[in-house]
Amino acid sequence: MIMPKYFTPEALEKFKKELDQLEGVERKKIAEKIKYAASFGDLAENAAYQEAKDSQGFLERKISELKEIISQAKVLNSEQDARYIGRRTARYSEQDARYIGRRTARYKKEDNKIQIGSAVSLLLGNKEKMEIQIVESEEADPFSGKVSHKSSLGAALLGRKKGDKVKVKTSEAAVEYQILAVK
Repeated sequence: MIMPKYFTPEALEKFKKELDQLEGVERKKIAEKIKYAASFGDLAENAAYQEAKDSQGFLERKISELKEIISQAKVLNSEQDARYIGRRTARYSEQDARYIGRRTARYKKEDNKIQIGSAVSLLLGNKEKMEIQIVESEEADPFSGKVSHKSSLGAALLGRKKGDKVKVKTSEAAVEYQILAVK
């Protein structure tokens, strides 16, 4: 069973560009390195050849991972998508229903609850305002305000609404956030 992952259009485009770069340019570079290293002779004791083959293995794993991400990707860009996600669970077996039900509950647009794809305005303590977007872990980039739904903050926010307060435990202390807006 393939579980879809929900991405912003920008993130999906980034994954596709990276895949094109790896399949087009990087594969050719590695093939040239392997060919050049093989010209040194004895492949069993050829460190340059072994390094080039290791690089090829790493590249092929990365390409495989990106293809899997792209094949499972769904673009989350409208309320219509959110309604569809709620209906899609009927296609799976009863055995998977509990897991899928928990997972898709995060995506339904109900009463402006926070879900993957939501942009959230937060008040940290009583001082600092911050804007974040809840995303899949592959898209997460805390420095640009994209927080994984699996992180402690992302998990605490899922299913919450405007006005709710959440406490998030960090390594140093518990931090309280107030939700100012959900978009």
